[in-house]
Amino acid sequence: MIIINHSAFKAIAILLLWYFHIFRRENFFLYFWQLKEYRLDRFLEEIRRKKGIIFSKFFFLALVALLMWIFVPLKESTKEWLTLALYFLFALYSFRLLLKRKWIFPKFTQKMIIFFVLVIGTEGLLIWHFIRNPFLFILVFEIFLPLFIFLNLEIVQIPTFFLKRRIIKKARNKIFNIPNLTTIGITGSYGKTSVKEILYSLISGKHKTIKTNEHINTEMGVAQTILAKIENKYDYFICEMAAYRKGEIKAICETVKPKIGIITGINAQHIALFGSQEKIIRAKYELIESLPNEGVAIFNGDNEYCLELYKETNKTKKIYSLNKKIGDIIPDVWADEIQLGNDFTVFKIIFKTGESINCKTNLLGKHNVLNILGAVCIARELGMKTAELSKVCEGLYQNGGMRVQKGTKGLNIIDSSYSANPDGVMADLDYLKNWNLKKVIVMPSLIELGEESKRAHMEIGEKIAKICDLAIITTEDNFHEVFEGAGNKNVLLIKSPQEIVRKIKEFCSAGDVILLEGRVPKGTKELLLIDN
Repeated sequence: MIIINHSAFKAIAILLLWYFHIFRRENFFLYFWQLKEYRLDRFLEEIRRKKGIIFSKFFFLALVALLMWIFVPLKESTKEWLTLALYFLFALYSFRLLLKRKWIFPKFTQKMIIFFVLVIGTEGLLIWHFIRNPFLFILVFEIFLPLFIFLNLEIVQIPTFFLKRRIIKKARNKIFNIPNLTTIGITGSYGKTSVKEILYSLISGKHKTIKTNEHINTEMGVAQTILAKIENKYDYFICEMAAYRKGEIKAICETVKPKIGIITGINAQHIALFGSQEKIIRAKYELIESLPNEGVAIFNGDNEYCLELYKETNKTKKIYSLNKKIGDIIPDVWADEIQLGNDFTVFKIIFKTGESINCKTNLLGKHNVLNILGAVCIARELGMKTAELSKVCEGLYQNGGMRVQKGTKGLNIIDSSYSANPDGVMADLDYLKNWNLKKVIVMPSLIELGEESKRAHMEIGEKIAKICDLAIITTEDNFHEVFEGAGNKNVLLIKSPQEIVRKIKEFCSAGDVILLEGRVPKGTKELLLIDN
């Protein structure tokens, strides 16, 4: 017969309750690091805005319990029972989240599997070492959990660094040995993914073309794309390039050796990581500086920063615009006779040479007209004739980008949930203005804008007030200005997908339009598109 005394029972119970709770929290932090691409700068910027991620209610309750344990003159058995009660509540909270399917897990890539196993293994060793006094151990572990996860990540990063260098070197060698491949580099604070996809549609019918996939735009992601996909048969490689600090686009260029480069637009996106607007501008310009002497630089003439870079560039250069004149500059390609429908856009593309193309597309809004012009400008540099481009542009269709879908209860859902930046939000609001019935926007606050955040959110808030009948903001940290800027407009803070949908159904009727802007809470779009 096995006899378990009270002390052993409490030790086993506290460890089981603690592990159930801490396993959920560990998975959240693993997900969070993965979301921030394992970058300390992006992690710290998010923590600056949301201190509760580190200093959570669990942190403070565990800290109070630890101080009680050390300084309050209670019997040790009483302290153990109080700690056990605390973790019973923690575990109950985690169980409640589990029932609601609100546990968050990372995507288990190869790197994440190694990271996960290391965390669980290190944790197991600590439990084994401190098994004789689990009550103090779990309180200390709770307080230092974010640091524990970070230290494990640093261990993982050591072999990752050398593996990354090896992969990038192999990618560079592969590109060097395909001399007939022409790389087109695309960068910018916004619009780069759209231009990439449109350009692929324009040229892939005639030329063997490969592109980076969605969300693949870092040095490592580009290198892996080269090793996995590029072959001698390809004529063109369309490479999207992103950066969070100076030098990162230059590093990608050293691998892919672009011959044509386009900057689609520059704004304050990620300024908190770069440090200043000037550093963002110089970082994007690294693409142009990396072009060979015979290369071609292309710029968005409707963006003030791109226009200045165009003027300072001495290499062969092209510029595109929605206007037939930019100051005293005549663009190489521009748009005219733009007609914006609710589910289509019609316009004429006019070249400096006098030629023109009629274009009809399901890509919505003037900002997508600009993206098409950028892609057309590149296609012309690749030798495509006007007649060839005209054939493609007459029915240009893209699966990605902003699109209108039919939603529950007859609602029109404008899906622009890929990502959000200040210029993109303003452009989407301009498109939303074309709709005649009730207009609702659902969006989070924008991140990594640094000192520009207040101004950007005020401008967006003022525009929301003019255009929308209802605004549902899903995060509160940077959008308090919207509540003030919206005046008497109906502006609500709602974080739950179910509550968002419930409010929309109460407020809207058939035919009304909902703009989903940026990364809205997971499940919101699905609930609106499916009649539940």
